[in-house]
Amino acid sequence: MIFISPNHHLQVNNAGILAAETDRDAFTAAASKIHAGEQFNWSALTTETYELAEEGLKTNYFGAKMMCETFIPLLQLSDSPRIVSVSASIGKLQNLSNEWAKSILSDAENLTEERVDDVCICYWGKQSLRITPESQPYESAFKMYAVVTGANKGIGLGICKQLASKGVTVVLTARDEKRGIEAVEKLRESGLSDFILFHQLDVADPASIASLADFIKSQFGKLDILVNNAGIRGAIADDDAIKASDFGKPGAQVNWTQMLTQTHELAEEGLKTNYYGAKRMCEALIPLLQLSDSPRIVNVSSSAGKLEYVSNEWAKAVLGDVGNLTEERVDEVLSQYLQDYKEGSLETKGWPAYLSAYKLSKAAMNAYTRILAKKYPGICINCVCPGYVKTDINYYSGILSVEEGAEGPVRLALLPHGSPSGFFFEQLEEEEF
Repeated sequence: MIFISPNHHLQVNNAGILAAETDRDAFTAAASKIHAGEQFNWSALTTETYELAEEGLKTNYFGAKMMCETFIPLLQLSDSPRIVSVSASIGKLQNLSNEWAKSILSDAENLTEERVDDVCICYWGKQSLRITPESQPYESAFKMYAVVTGANKGIGLGICKQLASKGVTVVLTARDEKRGIEAVEKLRESGLSDFILFHQLDVADPASIASLADFIKSQFGKLDILVNNAGIRGAIADDDAIKASDFGKPGAQVNWTQMLTQTHELAEEGLKTNYYGAKRMCEALIPLLQLSDSPRIVNVSSSAGKLEYVSNEWAKAVLGDVGNLTEERVDEVLSQYLQDYKEGSLETKGWPAYLSAYKLSKAAMNAYTRILAKKYPGICINCVCPGYVKTDINYYSGILSVEEGAEGPVRLALLPHGSPSGFFFEQLEEEEF
């Protein structure tokens, strides 16, 4: 209702519906019993359905919201404008049983329209039709939030761009804050300003991971997609020797052992980033992923981590024994590898000679994916080799563009709820581990 006088504009939002069907006769009979002081089960009088809930939210909340947005410009012309929203004591926070929703709606300092919408939409369900008019800034009533690690360049940046272009709000993370901010600005220039933001992250630093988790919790209250993409070689390459070689030429044979510096310390750093970094990210963010109605984890791996390239037979047997695979057994393999490396017995123990830390870290990531998928059946968890992509890790010798390489991870990140979990993909095809 709008009342307009020469000096006052008043809007009263009173329209509302029950969002449930009632048995009128039973309701009348119950009312008389209540007046007599008797207790009655109100749920026995009402029928609640998804469609009725949808209609209720659309009328009672979003209807009032659109009325305000429409008439506030007129109210601002008054010297004493007022809005009265007719509510109910049943809407008090003490009557909300969902603790996440209660915490969001009670956090007055960080409360925004978007956060209120998220509460309604998470209750409403992801299959909702768009309920805001074309002029509103929301392309969909359902919002998804994603975190991508190692995302200031290469495949990670490509994943961010593709997810954001599909309407997913993406937190682009990078260890180097300057490079991360520059990457965000680059995406914003592409028209993705509303869907990209930056947070510094070093996956090898537990405190940095905790800071990100706190940020996600305070900003969004949940997480829908985690893409573990951060990775390093675990070795130092001789750039000049590589440039002087025939590397990248068709049919060229390159002796990588002469171009790479591989040490126990570098191997340890590779495992810490590539495997344990991804593992800590999962441990920190799974509680937030469990608040999503369609959570997904994508571990960006490599075909180099397939079991056929694990030359140590004992390690291959452990990582391939799916029925008995545990995090502790994966840790045992990596600990033995590092011990043998330190003792100088990699070759005699049958470990890979070339990029061994990189291969072992990806093999461990693949095994961890299977473990997690079994442990958390409500989360869709898969690993993927993006293909041989032109990035700095291979000196841009790949055959696929960054856009093509990002397709596989993005497809897995957007799989519908209930999709296969615990699998290894090579680009867009499922492969053996």
